Amino acid sequence: MSTTKKAVKIPSELPITAKTQSPLCFLHSEILRAYIGEQGAYVYSVLHSRRKQTIGELSKKTGLSIGSLKKLLTVLIQLGCAVYIKNERTGAVSYAHNEEGCWKLTFADDIVRHIREKFGDNHAGVMQNVLLGGHVTVGSYVKEIELKSEIEMVEQSFLDLIEDGWLIHVKGMDFTTLSENFANCVRLANREFMENSSQYTRSDDMGMGGGGGNPRFKSAGLSQLKKTMIIKDIAKEKFLKLYYDNSGKEQLYRVGISNNKRSEGSSMTTLFSDDEDADEQVDDGSKKLKRINGSIPLSVSFERYLKYSRDTHLVSISRHRIGNVSAMVYEVVLDRIEKSTRDMRNVEHIVDRLVADASVGAGSAGSSTSGYDPSTAQDLKKRLELADQQKGMNFGAADILKALSLTKRYELTKDDLLGTIMDNEEDDDVQNSRKRKLEESEANGYKKSKLSKLAAQIKTFDEDEDEEEDADGKNNQDNGFDINGSSSETAELLKLILHHLKLLTTDTKLSFLIETTPGQFYVPFTVLQQQLSTYHKKQLIKCILGNASLRVYNCIESKRLAEEKTIAKSVLMKEGDVRRVIATLTRFGLIEIQEIPRTTDRSAMRSIFAFKLNRTLRSSRMLANCLLFNAGEVLSGVEERKDENKILLAKLSRTDVKGHESELLLPSELEQLNMISSANRADMARLQRLRHMGTHPMFSKSVRHFSTSAARAVSIKTVPGSAESVSTLRVSIKNAGSKSAPAGLAHLLATSTFLDTPEKSALRLKREAELVGGEYSAEVTRDALVLKATFLKESLPFFVNSLASTVAQSSFKPHQLAEIAAPFASFVHQTKTACPKFKALEELHAVTYRSGLGLPLYFDGSKTFEVSDIATFAKSAFQSENVEIVGENVESADLEKFVSESAFATLPTGNTVVAQKQQTFSGAESRIRQAGKTSAVIGFAVEDADAFELVAAGLLSNLPESITASVESKVLSYEGSNLFYFAVTSTNAAEVAQFITTAAKDLKSVDFSKYSKLASALAEKEVASKQVSVPNDYNLVVVGDIDAVPLKSEL
Repeated sequence: MSTTKKAVKIPSELPITAKTQSPLCFLHSEILRAYIGEQGAYVYSVLHSRRKQTIGELSKKTGLSIGSLKKLLTVLIQLGCAVYIKNERTGAVSYAHNEEGCWKLTFADDIVRHIREKFGDNHAGVMQNVLLGGHVTVGSYVKEIELKSEIEMVEQSFLDLIEDGWLIHVKGMDFTTLSENFANCVRLANREFMENSSQYTRSDDMGMGGGGGNPRFKSAGLSQLKKTMIIKDIAKEKFLKLYYDNSGKEQLYRVGISNNKRSEGSSMTTLFSDDEDADEQVDDGSKKLKRINGSIPLSVSFERYLKYSRDTHLVSISRHRIGNVSAMVYEVVLDRIEKSTRDMRNVEHIVDRLVADASVGAGSAGSSTSGYDPSTAQDLKKRLELADQQKGMNFGAADILKALSLTKRYELTKDDLLGTIMDNEEDDDVQNSRKRKLEESEANGYKKSKLSKLAAQIKTFDEDEDEEEDADGKNNQDNGFDINGSSSETAELLKLILHHLKLLTTDTKLSFLIETTPGQFYVPFTVLQQQLSTYHKKQLIKCILGNASLRVYNCIESKRLAEEKTIAKSVLMKEGDVRRVIATLTRFGLIEIQEIPRTTDRSAMRSIFAFKLNRTLRSSRMLANCLLFNAGEVLSGVEERKDENKILLAKLSRTDVKGHESELLLPSELEQLNMISSANRADMARLQRLRHMGTHPMFSKSVRHFSTSAARAVSIKTVPGSAESVSTLRVSIKNAGSKSAPAGLAHLLATSTFLDTPEKSALRLKREAELVGGEYSAEVTRDALVLKATFLKESLPFFVNSLASTVAQSSFKPHQLAEIAAPFASFVHQTKTACPKFKALEELHAVTYRSGLGLPLYFDGSKTFEVSDIATFAKSAFQSENVEIVGENVESADLEKFVSESAFATLPTGNTVVAQKQQTFSGAESRIRQAGKTSAVIGFAVEDADAFELVAAGLLSNLPESITASVESKVLSYEGSNLFYFAVTSTNAAEVAQFITTAAKDLKSVDFSKYSKLASALAEKEVASKQVSVPNDYNLVVVGDIDAVPLKSEL
């Protein structure tokens, strides 16, 4: 009997989730849809939604077969759009999205266009093929080429692109995430430290030698913190060494032979063979040439394109702010140092954060209690600023004139330069005294003599270098610069170039150049990248929101905090107009509202509202995300247009129609074809503008903003809600309960939540929640800290961000602990302990477990804690592995998207803490005399919770119907233990004594297996019938009139 496998349906269009996840995912999915089809784009969007998934999870999510997924994942990894993470212990492989490959495809046409303009069509063809292939080897590239002349052109094209930095060798770490690579380095560093510390002897410590140990690995006498710091430093060194490893680049080249000495029997393709032993023999008289190793895979360097894009942007801005000629001089400056500049996205910043988050233990990288020190970022910034001034990055007027003389491909000509700077010395001489004329004449003579010396030095340049550079620009027109010209003319050109360089240092908003010593300059790229971010944001505000919005934005920036009336007076606008502009800026997240109370009771009726800039990452990304989404809409529109006209386009692609369209197509079809062509051209022009406007802010910082790490381990679940419009978010933080901290500290942490964060005050956090119809609450359990928010369904993004900032960014302040958290915690404790049943259960936990689960649930004031104690406990508990988010009546995809974009994604990762089995005790008795009701509790620790649900049901069923006391019997389930108890509470102590005695006897005599149905109803789950073995001993706690209740030995 044969079975037919159900065919997998190929998606005809991307699902709506690819569009709603994020603007970046939408754009990249549309890009991949155009390159590799709907299936590949769909898989990428699913990877983007969850970030880290096994192939089984992907198959379940997408509905595609394992075989199809393997092919698609291979293509995505080849293109650099996906990476894999392998678990060393289990061998399981997970996959995550990688934005680097998608960015290359997004800018592929711009990259190819620039290569064509700079090098030629052959180089552009090579670049295009490498982009479409992801990464290729030269050997496989030339395998299908037969003509030797074409092979030589391809070889030269690859050489030129490698030498100019556009092609780089592929490393193994490119196929996995940075965080996983760093985790491996931490494991290696930990192992290396442990192995070498054992070799470091006491004789080494005393300087006597003989042990052969390295003092760096000394472990005796060192604290655990110091050892951890040493291991982290070793891990950082290993990672940076791995990241900047150029061993593959050294293997890129081989020694070949010139054409006139090549043997007739040798094949050109042997120079690109994948066999490492395929080197040709070279005669003694032959000329050795640099050739490419055909077995090394090559890929396009996106960093190189970012440098070119940055320099093009800087030249455009300088033309707008300084002038056309100065911008052309600046173009020469940037082109001269472009290849040598550091990467725009600095990996050291990412490494410093990984080091701060890493913990050493259990062989993995987890979280640290130290956190990321802001001074580390400041130190890195200073190092980068110094790197901008390193040797080879400084230049003067003579260097620029040399570059203009040696190549003709620059736009600047001598005619453009001459006459651009007016010399007013002659007019000054007429107006000043004779003595002044003489002084100026001497000074001018000194300047001319100095410039003449520079001109004389320029003539000493090597002629071979001149010929080589001229060969590159042989197809360009002569720009008029000649190093062999007269000294006076060269001195005049040097003087003009120097003046234009000085002009570029005068801008107060953007530091195009900085003059270090007279006549010597450098480009401060680190400072410029920060300034460009602000400049570009303001230009987007001006272009999208209008001049009025930019005026208001600049006013708020200058005043830092301003009221509406103050803004209206400063920008000379009506208050109504200012109010509308502020509403728009607030909607885009560019400014924030701050409530300022005027009275001591902080009455909302008498408060005023001021406005300040929103300097968070969200404000920087909002406008960019809008533009990226529009770019994705443009690409989606192009694809939809193709689908609508697929019959006409299919007819047009037929071989018999090509070249005869006007004869074979109907007039209506020709008109429709022209409409499609015009619409596509308009969309491509719009895409070009949106792409550069929207993506520049993504790379305007000096750190990486694309995905470099695997997904955080925050657990996210959704459940259906009982109300249609009301939603609930519940954030449970494991290892933050009362059992994990000194007595009362967990409760103080709970009462300290929803107070101040770096972005919002406690008052603002509460008022904003009330305005959108929501509320917060926090409670502590023995296992976890639980934060809860109830709100209207459409307010989900706001409350996700609020809960995330509370968990990841809470600011614990001493006055809030003394005035709010501690008094409220004491009040809760007094309220709870007034109930004798609660007090009895607390005492039952104490006598059963003593420590851990036996610690008090609430803060009783017996211990004194400082703010630092709360902050330290919070930092150790608030790790991504400990956080579980449960959403009720919310969309799962929306919740995952908002969580990934919130501060939850910044939580440090840590080693998963396995719940330890709690040590238990029995046979104890505790009696607490107290006025009021009397409560008696029998309890003991159990292993099989379901079995003792039968016991609880049996004890309750044997009670008479006329009972007036409050009786409860349950099994409390915790991590590491279960606690069964039977409690009786009443104003009549004799009644308590009667029923507690009856329960003690029933525990020893009743068969509880017959109470399965009742147990299932009470526990609200299926409880199977089974025989129950009840312990012989138990614990007894009595609170109230202890004289009326029998002793444990009397029961």
